[in-house]
Amino acid sequence: MNKGVQRGATYDLFQQFEKDLNKRLAKELKLKHLKVRVVFIPVARDELLLALAAGKGDIAVANLTITAERQKLVDLSSPLYPNNLIIEARAKRAQAAGQLKSQRR
Repeated sequence: MNKGVQRGATYDLFQQFEKDLNKRLAKELKLKHLKVRVVFIPVARDELLLALAAGKGDIAVANLTITAERQKLVDLSSPLYPNNLIIEARAKRAQAAGQLKSQRR
């Protein structure tokens, strides 16, 4: 959220998902009268999966590590980025991949 306006990559992705799904419903399934609306509900990170399990939403999107505890609570998708890859942009460029590892927080 930015000054009460939803923004960001996840928001943009699901806005496109909503458009694509509605087009498919209208074209392939001939359901022009049915419209799907994606609604974002802000939830604190530590409450996200508990809220999902409690039925307060249908999908939760977050950058989380898959753990056995989380897998018992909800169904998780395959990782989008394997190996916990962290991408950072810095003003000073690292000369080699080894330098990036040494700068990890």
